[in-house]
Amino acid sequence: MMAAYSMLCEKIKLKDALNLIKSKRSKSDSNWAFKKQFEEFEEELDTQTYDV
Repeated sequence: MMAAYSMLCEKIKLKDALNLIKSKRSKSDSNWAFKKQFEEFEEELDTQTYDV
């Protein structure tokens, strides 16, 4: 159970980091390919499943 909890915490940290990077990048750069790559990575994070 603790392993699943720590994996969930890591996923939350990754999503927070992605959001921070996206917010900083969107202010300085409107590179569509960069944004698309992060959206795909976010979707991959959302669809990951963990065995408990």
